[in-house]
Amino acid sequence: MEYPSDDLTLTRFQRGDDMQDAQEFSFSEGRFLLPSRNDLHELARSVGALSLTFFRGALDIAEKPDDAGLVTQADLACEEHVKGWIRAKFPDHRILGEESGWTGVLDAQSPTPLWIIDPIDGTTNFSNGNPYYCCSIGFGIASPGQPFALLAGAIAHPATGDIYTALRGEGAQCNGIALGVNPNTAFARASFCTGFSSNKGSALVGISQVIAAVQERTIGLRVNGAAALDLAFVSRGLSHGFFEWSLKPWDLAAGALLVQEAGGVVTNLDGLPFDLLRDDSVLCANPALHAELFALLRQMSSGASSSKTR
Repeated sequence: MEYPSDDLTLTRFQRGDDMQDAQEFSFSEGRFLLPSRNDLHELARSVGALSLTFFRGALDIAEKPDDAGLVTQADLACEEHVKGWIRAKFPDHRILGEESGWTGVLDAQSPTPLWIIDPIDGTTNFSNGNPYYCCSIGFGIASPGQPFALLAGAIAHPATGDIYTALRGEGAQCNGIALGVNPNTAFARASFCTGFSSNKGSALVGISQVIAAVQERTIGLRVNGAAALDLAFVSRGLSHGFFEWSLKPWDLAAGALLVQEAGGVVTNLDGLPFDLLRDDSVLCANPALHAELFALLRQMSSGASSSKTR
């Protein structure tokens, strides 16, 4: 396995009375205990089950400032559930949650283990009783001057009971079964997913043009309203690819790793290697479709730029 630093190694050992697999991550500056796949599966299962206790019930729905979406008591409860589990098992780890922000701060001098949580991705769907939502949990190491190292992730799709997990270098799974991206390489036979978050007004003009171009050249484009679950579906081969602008780390942390471990290519929309804490856009598919979709998006971007200068 390749990692972003020469002084970094990954070793296996047994932990606890239940003998679950765990991992220890080693840097020259220190060592960190990592979650196992069993840990990830159980955490995702439990938070997914908690979300269902609120689903299609009476919700207190509030709008976030700056058109940043909705939040309900279910989002808050699910995030606190995940944070409580992390604090109990990994008290020295930092946490970034969509609803509560940072728990602890990143160390500016040395690597820091970081969890990134989206307690309910697709809150608008959830608040309307639409089962296309998920609970997303990502984990990695933030190192000064280095791209964020995604190491583990899990996504629960509570409506189906499916639990997606990924460990870096050890593959992606759904309910314990290995995943792979869709092998189709014919662009005209592909079906992609996208979204436009809370974009409104003039911000939708360019996006609508891209949607029209992709729709014209493929079987169809889907806008489902939950980026993390879209990425999980790409990792399972249920969708051929995904792209979107203006996303947050919690939208992408688990799903990006799932797609990578399922054999997909994940970049930002400039075609550069994806860096979770720096990029707010993503493009993923199998290698052939990724190349063709990137070329189309770049062509659309160039055309928009040219028209502005005329």
